Amino acid sequence: MTVRRLALTLGMVLQADPTPAVELARGPYLQLVTTTSATVVWRTDADAACSLAIAPSGSEPRVIDGGRGTTCAIAASDLTPGAAYDYLPQADGIPLGAASTFRTDSSSGAFVFAVIGDHGDNIATSQAAVRDRLLETDPDFILSTGDMIYPDGAAEDFDPKFFVPYAALLRQIVFWPCLGNHDVQADRGDSWRAPFYTPANNPSGSEDYYSFEWGNAHVLVIDSNQSTSPGSKQYAFIEQDLGASTARWKIAAFHHTIYSNGGSGGDERIAAHLVPLFDRDLVDVVFMGHDHDYERTLPLYDDEVVDPGDGSVYITTGGGGADLHAVGHSRFTAYSEKAFHIVRVTVDGDTLGAEMIRADGVVRDTVSLAKACGPSGCCQRQADCDDQQSCTLDTCRVSGRCRHAAIDVDDVRMAVAQVQEVGCAGETIPSRVTLPMQQAQTLMARAVRAGPGGRRARLVRMAARKLQRAGRRTERAATRGRITPDCARAIASAIAAARFECID
Repeated sequence: MTVRRLALTLGMVLQADPTPAVELARGPYLQLVTTTSATVVWRTDADAACSLAIAPSGSEPRVIDGGRGTTCAIAASDLTPGAAYDYLPQADGIPLGAASTFRTDSSSGAFVFAVIGDHGDNIATSQAAVRDRLLETDPDFILSTGDMIYPDGAAEDFDPKFFVPYAALLRQIVFWPCLGNHDVQADRGDSWRAPFYTPANNPSGSEDYYSFEWGNAHVLVIDSNQSTSPGSKQYAFIEQDLGASTARWKIAAFHHTIYSNGGSGGDERIAAHLVPLFDRDLVDVVFMGHDHDYERTLPLYDDEVVDPGDGSVYITTGGGGADLHAVGHSRFTAYSEKAFHIVRVTVDGDTLGAEMIRADGVVRDTVSLAKACGPSGCCQRQADCDDQQSCTLDTCRVSGRCRHAAIDVDDVRMAVAQVQEVGCAGETIPSRVTLPMQQAQTLMARAVRAGPGGRRARLVRMAARKLQRAGRRTERAATRGRITPDCARAIASAIAAARFECID
């Protein structure tokens, strides 16, 4: 691939060139947009030499030469973060159509993205109405939760059900794809892989699951058609990818919903594999599809409803155009509705807001998330503990005075040892009692490694909840005769003896 300079603006190129001998058959559309690069893809109706004229808006263009064929994919590098670029695909050096404009990721500052799912059905009234909301939203990127091409992901359906309906969007906004169960039926997803270019940044080099950065967010796209069980290649990637990310916000997306009161319900198998990883690595929002409705959960941690900021919010968004399903409500539901819709997400520093916008333009649900601490770390008044001075680390005993508290790692270790070796000698302690104590110990060890900041504050609050859960389970175990009263008292004493660090 070579780069040439033209002493012409893109507008002048358009005015000067003759009618092309070949015509666009698909696109152009954007892929793999980052802070400094972007890939432009298009297809022509006849074989031709591919090239791309690109320039910062209003500036002198450069021409990047590609290969020859009917499908062209040209990567432009050395771009400026947060800058607008005009581009024009060319066949045998002749421009194809009109110039388009896109903007690179700025890596800082506020940004907006949209999420849709179950959308590639070419139902004129519903899919078009949802598309119009996307155009009105003008997002920085669009994220799919899968089922992009109904009914089975066949190659001949991609143009009428995706590339034609979304043509105006695809020319200027990158659309991050996700595999749904309908997308893999025709040929195991080969027709899906052909037009889409994903980072494939996993050890297997698979295009089916990947992650990318945008602004201060890390987005993980999972293929829920493939195995997510521990020991699988995808699980190993998810575990490594989430654990390595230091982004302010962590977001995951995949097709099969795991918290849903819609027609399919939640996939318990996938939930058992992924929820512990989302809990461990403090994923903020998880987007899913499959059920053709909208449903947002309350914050969840370890499958239980928790305070805002202490768990992950799960959003099922499958109202992109396919026939709708009825949806109910349960213990974990914050809001649900049977409606065609998009989800508009705004990320601005330490705040993330999401709103469900129906196809008729009405906003029906909103949620706002905020990080507890700023980029420089936590600085909160320790009002209920020892010295009552702001920005100091106080230590106090379990007394109910601290609203959020965390347990010292060594004390938890000693408490577990005391329960297992001394207080309950000869008894088999239910794993439901010891497991949360061990989890609290693990969480505190991770909090120590995390250092000051919002991540540490969240980890220590989770550890406190685990120890509190161990206490409640101890009481229930004693009531049901599964452990003796002496053992229950020993466990309660061990928990009470643990020193707590007051968070607020």
